[in-house]
Amino acid sequence: MVSRRMIGIALACVLACGAVSHAMPLDLIQRNPDVYASDMTVHYDVGAGTFTAEGTPFLYNVPPLSFITGARSYTLTATIDASGNASNASLTVTGATTGGSGSGSDEVLLTGADLMEFGFYPDGSTGNPTFEFLFASVGGSLAPDLGGWPLGVIITATDPSNQFSGSFTVDYRTELAQSDSFGYAPEPASMSVFAAGAIALALRRARARRRTQRP
Repeated sequence: MVSRRMIGIALACVLACGAVSHAMPLDLIQRNPDVYASDMTVHYDVGAGTFTAEGTPFLYNVPPLSFITGARSYTLTATIDASGNASNASLTVTGATTGGSGSGSDEVLLTGADLMEFGFYPDGSTGNPTFEFLFASVGGSLAPDLGGWPLGVIITATDPSNQFSGSFTVDYRTELAQSDSFGYAPEPASMSVFAAGAIALALRRARARRRTQRP
């Protein structure tokens, strides 16, 4: 079994190589602890190449279930090109909760940065999530509850008459969406791929250092 330390090393290597995202379904599966947000507006502006999801975080399922109150906000932004490749993504969730590591006061509950993967489904006909993000860097007061895993985000468009077409060559907007944000533990096969990539990268860098150190 690949440990979290190994996956962390692999993620660091992936980020150092400049890997950002791949436009394909990630098939993320929601798990607890989970920050649930609703009343969301999702907008993609093809002219600027900007993706924005804004809404209200309501629940934090540690468990047990805890409400998020106070000055609540949820903002996810990203740059997505016409081919569906994402970069410059970030997530910020604020509010107050007594669940898990929450203090009960208004604070930054969760942040996501260093985008690893981005995926999407062409429509909601199969009941699958519409947009998926996987962040390597996790912050905020609730971050310790996620156990050191990457942050998975599933954004689902809930309006059956206005599903995403799968094309980033046109504008898209829906005001009926919801989101789940949670610590994502990759399957063993995926973890092995990360570890193998980390080892290969470490070997290449070691060889490069030896070449530069030769007189």
